[in-house]
Amino acid sequence: MISFLFESKVTSIYSETSTFVAEYGPGYWLWVACASTLLLGSIVAALPTEFLDQERNGAP
Repeated sequence: MISFLFESKVTSIYSETSTFVAEYGPGYWLWVACASTLLLGSIVAALPTEFLDQERNGAP
């Protein structure tokens, strides 16, 4: 998703035409935010439960 920022034009899969990227609107940034949230949630879910229990109980 972030690599899309480095592209200046996009080719359609339905026709062989290219379209220049004029701007990145709210939909693009919402897409990036959703994927980032999903990534962060996956990392937290993959943490060992012992680590999370120590954080909740205040243990070092």
